[in-house]
Amino acid sequence: MKEENRTPQQIEAVFEVLVAGFGGWVIVMLLLVMTGLQDSDMLTRPVWMAAVLIGEAAVTLLLIGFLEGSSYSKGRGVFSLIRWSPADLVISAAVVPVLFLAVFISGMVFEYFFPRFASQGNPVLELIQTPADLAAFMAAGIFSGGIKEEVQRAFILLRFEKCLGGIVTGLFLWSVLFGLGHYEQGWSSAFSAGILGLVFGGVFLWKRNIFTAISAHAIYDVTVLLVYWKYFRN
Repeated sequence: MKEENRTPQQIEAVFEVLVAGFGGWVIVMLLLVMTGLQDSDMLTRPVWMAAVLIGEAAVTLLLIGFLEGSSYSKGRGVFSLIRWSPADLVISAAVVPVLFLAVFISGMVFEYFFPRFASQGNPVLELIQTPADLAAFMAAGIFSGGIKEEVQRAFILLRFEKCLGGIVTGLFLWSVLFGLGHYEQGWSSAFSAGILGLVFGGVFLWKRNIFTAISAHAIYDVTVLLVYWKYFRN
């Protein structure tokens, strides 16, 4: 395809990536400002934080659905790539230990070689103090972490594959941004999140089925929450 014909598609693809990647967050933050809800309110009311995460996920999915209906996106069908099968669920469960191993190794690397940047605890998990908090964060982990983030990741990767330098380039760039999005948990946690993003994206590239990445992500998040609740909360 000639460069002059590709340029409009590239501009539209960049716009779609920005909207899908950050549009939901911008809209929800504006709503919070308008309602007067402060960060301190969410820190003292973790159920509210979980509700904000779920709300942002819902807005993001709606935006992606809207973008899917545009002339450029029509027929790409990111939601059609959510296909369930028992085999994919087994693969998802098998991926989860790999995720924990990757997080453990990256944590040890920071602990021994970059102790200054090693995360000391997880401020988000430490908010969980009641069964209601746990239930709310589990719902957020499944809907926001599992469903929204993996649909969002697949949507963005497909845009890179089409006309923004290739799907592998998109995977690395989005994984970096995904990791930076967790910097409030500490830099080693941000690095681990970036590694997880690479794994989730790699699963999608391998299977071309978002369900596999969704279920692996959801199982991982729920397992982390349950382990924290049972063994580390006190």
